[in-house]
Amino acid sequence: MKNKMLWLIPVCGVIGAVLFATMTSGKMPAELASLQPARGTTEAFCMGRGSKCLVAFVAPWCGYCRRSTPLMQTLLNKYQGKDLTVNVVVTADESASLDTYAAELGKGAFYDPQTALATSVGVRGFPTWVLFDEKGKAVKTASGAFPSQETLFAH
Repeated sequence: MKNKMLWLIPVCGVIGAVLFATMTSGKMPAELASLQPARGTTEAFCMGRGSKCLVAFVAPWCGYCRRSTPLMQTLLNKYQGKDLTVNVVVTADESASLDTYAAELGKGAFYDPQTALATSVGVRGFPTWVLFDEKGKAVKTASGAFPSQETLFAH
């Protein structure tokens, strides 16, 4: 039986390499189409729209995400209408929880209930902050509830 299954090893390796290359290629993922704006969000998702974009990936059940909510709100307000757009992607939970948490965050929040976008850009934990350049390429990633602005914006 072991010998018959050996062909799976190179196949799994190739699949893993393709997935890794896709997640780290910096190209704008097709998963953007599945993002839904939260109630109160009127703008389009920022990634690939010609300006830098900071995206915070959060989950409603995540205590560190909850503790970083004031920072997210500050960044959303501070950079509104400037050369950097800030969006928050609420992910990894049921719709009712997404609604409640997104309402706490205010405008600029989007839903990614199946973690499609988060997975495609390599998010492995919450909260994760990703800075995208003007072309939609991820240029900086930081994790944790309170990353410094130097950590977020230096690249």
